[in-house]
Amino acid sequence: MRVLLLDDDQLSLCSSEDALSMNGHECESLLTPDKAIVGYDVDRFDLIISGICMLKMSVVEFYRKVCETCSKVRIILINGFSRMEMALSTFKGIAFDILEKPLDFAKLMDILRGLEEKLDSKTAKS
Repeated sequence: MRVLLLDDDQLSLCSSEDALSMNGHECESLLTPDKAIVGYDVDRFDLIISGICMLKMSVVEFYRKVCETCSKVRIILINGFSRMEMALSTFKGIAFDILEKPLDFAKLMDILRGLEEKLDSKTAKS
């Protein structure tokens, strides 16, 4: 799966990229979402994994801009705050899933397997 990682936490970004790459996913990572909008063809990614709170652009604004160029990409949000219920209610309908920091990579891999199966079944039906 082709994954774009967005997070303003360099350590989290590196560990996520390492874990995903070791599990066979093709990853690119950026520290700011505005670079993803301006300089990237987000349509070539199957999935965007993004921190909820980042500098320069809200995740809602980012989501709207991504949807302008690509409707097929899925987004998983990572919440670094203790108020998970607020994140769930705020971003319901935007995110494919929401995970908490520190990231549970086993749970992320389960989510990615389910997403791959879903994408594979849609491709087979086409």
